[in-house]
Amino acid sequence: MIMSIPSALSNTGGIFETPAKIVDELVKHRRMAKGYEETRHPHVPKILKKTVDFQEIKKTYGYLGVTVGVAGIEHGSKECLDWIQKFVGERYKAISDSIEIPQNAIAVSMAGSNFEIGSSCQEFRAIRAYKAGGPGEKGYFSYKRLSKNLQITIYNDELGNQFLAGCCFYPTAAGKIVTCMDDQKTIFYNELAKMEPFPLANRAHNFYYKNRGKYGRYCSIAQCRVLVWTGKSDGQIVHELYDPFFNEITYKGCAECAQDFKNYKFEEPEKEEPKKAETEKTEPEKAETEKPEPEKEEPRKEEPKKIGQVPEKSESSETKQVANDEKHDDIPDDFDALDDISNFDAISIH
Repeated sequence: MIMSIPSALSNTGGIFETPAKIVDELVKHRRMAKGYEETRHPHVPKILKKTVDFQEIKKTYGYLGVTVGVAGIEHGSKECLDWIQKFVGERYKAISDSIEIPQNAIAVSMAGSNFEIGSSCQEFRAIRAYKAGGPGEKGYFSYKRLSKNLQITIYNDELGNQFLAGCCFYPTAAGKIVTCMDDQKTIFYNELAKMEPFPLANRAHNFYYKNRGKYGRYCSIAQCRVLVWTGKSDGQIVHELYDPFFNEITYKGCAECAQDFKNYKFEEPEKEEPKKAETEKTEPEKAETEKPEPEKEEPRKEEPKKIGQVPEKSESSETKQVANDEKHDDIPDDFDALDDISNFDAISIH
């Protein structure tokens, strides 16, 4: 009987690596395989204690941010930062030449599709133009570590759908052993595939489903989000499970997911909220125009409200909102955001 070999030992030159590195890889692989719990508050690694500032990386349209420590000091491993630089460049090919991660970086934040970075490394928010009028306005954020170096932020809407709002890479501290980076990339793409596209859309239009026959959903039997594969030659609907410890994929049939696949029918979410908002907005104006004129017995004329002033103020604020929402309009046409999974290594392990 042939036994699977742990990924740490099967890597090129694995048995010739230093014992400390092999042990470190084995420990990390086992922890990643076990998985981390999803929480309502983000995990704060020790390296963030060195934070001096958080800023958007220039010319990345709000998709990338970096947390930096004291300038002139290498806080994170150069090997790890170079790997993150390469990974981010693969994700955003159209602007890869503009992406430059400083050597004093202690965290790199990457927003999910139709999300943008917030005011700190673990904070992300839905781009207003995509959020308004759709489901998810009463949602909340949760957090999940995928490894020691990687944490994702999840947006949960009021219907129970989950969307990848963004992720945060924490480089290994300078002078420490760097391991498992490619495995973490695989886990990231695998987790990305489990999420819903934001805003919520028909599964049939999802890149994963169209190109791989795969999609994510919450399975009550597994009691977690799973990656469903519909492309088996025998027609069986299965969960696709990636094991980072042995660097292999296994499949498990699921009656619930099979039934869901058979009966799935996407219904466009109702977008009545904007209309209601417009109605509520015009009603006060209408009521104000229908106010009876003041009686002549009150000669005081303290600058009566001009009805035209209200729309002008509202129009001004709306213009600012539109300008803020459209700050991404100059994004290159070939801008590859997180919908692109051309580097989804987990899929190619078969």
